[in-house]
Amino acid sequence: MKGDSSIRDYLEARVSTDSEGINHRIFAQLSSYVRKIERPVILDLGAGTGAMIRRIVSSAALANPVFYGLDANRDLLEEARRQIALLLEEMGFSVKGGDQLILAAKDKRSVEVHLMAGDLLDEKLQASLEKLSFAGVTTHAFMDLVPIDSTVAIVARLLEKGGFFYSTINYHGTTELLPLFEDRSFEEGLLSTYNRSMDERRLGSRPEGGSRTGALLYGAVAGHDFKITGFGSSDWSIFPWNESYTPAEETFLNSLLLTIYEEGLRHPNIDSYALAAWYAARSDSVERKGLSLLTHHTDLLAVKR
Repeated sequence: MKGDSSIRDYLEARVSTDSEGINHRIFAQLSSYVRKIERPVILDLGAGTGAMIRRIVSSAALANPVFYGLDANRDLLEEARRQIALLLEEMGFSVKGGDQLILAAKDKRSVEVHLMAGDLLDEKLQASLEKLSFAGVTTHAFMDLVPIDSTVAIVARLLEKGGFFYSTINYHGTTELLPLFEDRSFEEGLLSTYNRSMDERRLGSRPEGGSRTGALLYGAVAGHDFKITGFGSSDWSIFPWNESYTPAEETFLNSLLLTIYEEGLRHPNIDSYALAAWYAARSDSVERKGLSLLTHHTDLLAVKR
């Protein structure tokens, strides 16, 4: 996936699949918890196009929330601003604000959203965030892109006592394409290489979360001053019901296949001709509405002691 527009389109195509996949028991637990907070201030890390903020706003769980959305990509934050404002307008809110600020009001309810471009690992940014008092920190499909232990330590510092950490769609090492490919051993090797590439990514000298983020995150959170109150699966599942995908599902599947293909191109141990044949065949399966996807993730909810 190259270019900001491709990343944006991919993230937006994922929204419905993510929403269906998240662990709804844990989300219900989160909703029950935050309803008790009069005006929660919540930091969303890796905000992207604002999917997490939109999910919480649309649940109507919070009466007067204040969100801070942080992402390194300014273009994605612009899309987040547009999408969040559109949702609030559809919900009947009066919306105003600027490029990085949304102020919305409806009857006695209010929603405030601040969008910030930056890197959480920047110590100056951390110092600025520590001046605020966060009742919650959220992440969505983010923890596999950062060093887990140091990120959890930062989250712990930013949260007030009793604050919550809610993290969704944490990859846990399994991607299955069905029906099984004709050259089964080739696809198994390719998907293993795809997983391994996540484990080899580094931020400077520090490894990112990688393909076992779901399990590693549990250990990291338990190792800091948190009580884990919810943990469970949040899998992606796409099947061509009535021999059809939604437009978003089709875009998502094509983007995922391209990502796996491009990762295969980077590895000399993957035969380029076999890879090209695999990509053509799997893309044709999407075109013919014959490909299904299962991908395993986990969600986690924890409270700072």
